[in-house]
Amino acid sequence: MPNEFKIVDLQDVPAIDPARKGKMDKLVKYELSDGRRRFLRLAAEGSSEQRIVEAVRRDLAELKSIIGKTFPH
Repeated sequence: MPNEFKIVDLQDVPAIDPARKGKMDKLVKYELSDGRRRFLRLAAEGSSEQRIVEAVRRDLAELKSIIGKTFPH
């Protein structure tokens, strides 16, 4: 699993959560050092570089916890 990422794009988009109707989200597109691109969405209010980086790290931690596991169907 790559251990570096680069923020590729940030975009303000309307929130999709009904509880946040009328508010904006920040769509964050990032690229892993192996070339894979992923994205995540977080509330635009109070978004800072630190908050975005922490959200990407949480996303990657979740990804690492599940990648490579095999599940019965």
